[in-house]
Amino acid sequence: MVESQLPHVPSKYKFHINLEEYDRRVTLSEDELKLVRRWKEENIIITRRQAPRLRKPLTDILYRSNLDRSNSHRALKYLLLEVARQEVPYWGWSEDLWVEIINNSPVLKKAGIVPQIIAVAYLLCGFRSLYKIQRNVATAVVARLVFGAEIVDTECERLFSALTRVGFVCQTVRPLVPSIFAAVALQGENPKLESFNREILEYTRECYAGNHVANRIGILSNGLAAMGLTSKVIHFRAYPPRHGTETDNINPEWMTWCELP
Repeated sequence: MVESQLPHVPSKYKFHINLEEYDRRVTLSEDELKLVRRWKEENIIITRRQAPRLRKPLTDILYRSNLDRSNSHRALKYLLLEVARQEVPYWGWSEDLWVEIINNSPVLKKAGIVPQIIAVAYLLCGFRSLYKIQRNVATAVVARLVFGAEIVDTECERLFSALTRVGFVCQTVRPLVPSIFAAVALQGENPKLESFNREILEYTRECYAGNHVANRIGILSNGLAAMGLTSKVIHFRAYPPRHGTETDNINPEWMTWCELP
């Protein structure tokens, strides 16, 4: 199982998956090994009754919501076939192997199931290195799979409403909020805005150094300050200025407060 080192995050979030309910042996039994080797044969059909130890944790995640069931089917089949190729259960895959699989598999990109694969790695195997994925990861989709669509949508709306109150009304802000929010929530293992302290924002920014996520985390800082969740805006903003007109739609009193030493 992948191990991760995270800064302190308040109000630990309770995930819907209880790992203690599963048989997490990192090797295949003799019968399982015979079965997965059969899966590698061309056109073999994987039935629902086969390998319940491997199948059930995947279905608990992939079929929890109504998000694109066709992709859930494809992701389930892909992961079971990858177990067959590796001859090791996903419980035993290292972080490097997860990164290699996600980055290098042409099937994943074509099938559009990268978010589903990452969600499985995150919830079952402790994978937190989304910033190592070279593909264009839909972090908001991953967050909805990991935490649930309702809480992600609710927290994003809270954040956007706060930004709107202090003047961030330009059309470019709303599309940015879900992906930035998701990156921080996934690194901090908690989707509640009350857990987004300076430590986790800076940690996420460091993880995503050189990525657009790092450049835009300052947007979250403004929203959190507007909600009273941080005492002041955190001055590490690196997102590009809006060509010299960035203060046009922002309340002057808010700008003065942000610029205080």
